[in-house]
Amino acid sequence: MKKTLSGPIIILLVASFFLYQTTNIKTLDIVAGLGADFYPRVILIFIIVLSALSIIISIIKNRNLKSYSDKESFSWKVLLMFISFGIYIWALDVIGFVIASTIFMMFVYILLIDKKKNWKVNIITVICLFLSALVVSFIFENYLNVFLPKGLFF
Repeated sequence: MKKTLSGPIIILLVASFFLYQTTNIKTLDIVAGLGADFYPRVILIFIIVLSALSIIISIIKNRNLKSYSDKESFSWKVLLMFISFGIYIWALDVIGFVIASTIFMMFVYILLIDKKKNWKVNIITVICLFLSALVVSFIFENYLNVFLPKGLFF
């Protein structure tokens, strides 16, 4: 039970600290409407609610189940995820956001899916991952004015 509760409790504490820190964000009184602190507060409140729900669900599930330690304590998938995330961050400047994100998401997809899919499903998945990275890039650059790394290709 301690293992399942430690993650959500840490996230709850960190998000609560950051929510408190949003009170220090300066906003101009001239600007009408939403200030600079609105979106961080919305996201942090959402994270706090989700972590509180995760804590409640973990407590309810662990009341009904007896603890067992059949699981392996070390997972190669977790280590590979961290290594691939480091490579992804390095590759952002080299090959750009769209291509690096597509490759990273495809690697994570292959790593997390246990059973093998046929080639048609994999091609559709690669196309959907590429399009999702392209849409995220378009939204960030055109609507949020946040420019993502272009790299060599995009």
